[in-house]
Amino acid sequence: MNATNIQREALNTAASRAGFKTTDRYKKRCEFLFRGIPLNGKNVLDVGCGTGAFAIWAGLHGANRVLGIEPESDGSTSGTYAEFRRSIDILGLNSIVSGEKKYLSDLTPSDGPFDVVVMYQMINHLDEEATANLHLGKNEYFDRFVAHISHLRTLVSAGGVVIFVDCDRRNFWNDIGRRNPLMPTIEWEKHQPSGIWSNVFEHAGFQHDKTTWSSMYPLGKMTENWPLHYFTISHFCLRVRAI
Repeated sequence: MNATNIQREALNTAASRAGFKTTDRYKKRCEFLFRGIPLNGKNVLDVGCGTGAFAIWAGLHGANRVLGIEPESDGSTSGTYAEFRRSIDILGLNSIVSGEKKYLSDLTPSDGPFDVVVMYQMINHLDEEATANLHLGKNEYFDRFVAHISHLRTLVSAGGVVIFVDCDRRNFWNDIGRRNPLMPTIEWEKHQPSGIWSNVFEHAGFQHDKTTWSSMYPLGKMTENWPLHYFTISHFCLRVRAI
């Protein structure tokens, strides 16, 4: 089996084990997430990695070292960490990818530094009370979250990038007080606009790089716009760099 076939089989396995319906969906999601960010030779941290979809992708695409942390705390799915560790074994990535059952606050600078950090739909679990009140302005909740992200800054190399993905609380269905038919279980009050998060990161030693509305499968780039997301899932990708 040649290298191309080996890579294809590895992606098929990774996609299936991470819960993606097809390998193409997995590829498109990861290609959007890491667009323009070289992974070759980089140290990568995946915070709240779940089944390890993005950690595994980085490991398969040239990363030097990948750490996925998944505490399986409130809001997570039981058994995801075990699935992540099993995927590492099945794909033979033990020398590159590792998993730890830890919170972000458990990590110290000696665990890094990391060149690329992924925070995919997990930010509110760091401090749900603070998250729900960030839109009120600079207050004790804002300071609490800046402290969380300042700790993250100690783990990131200068110039390192954080890829931060979440839902914007500004959504048509939330604004009219109705349940979103595409995301009926989402608690919009526990989310904030990308601009507020950018402000938090900037107060913690990061600089805004760019904000993109998420690519919706299978239509791709044509879906990366605010009006469409306002009426659908309000899903954004914010990138910041450590300064």
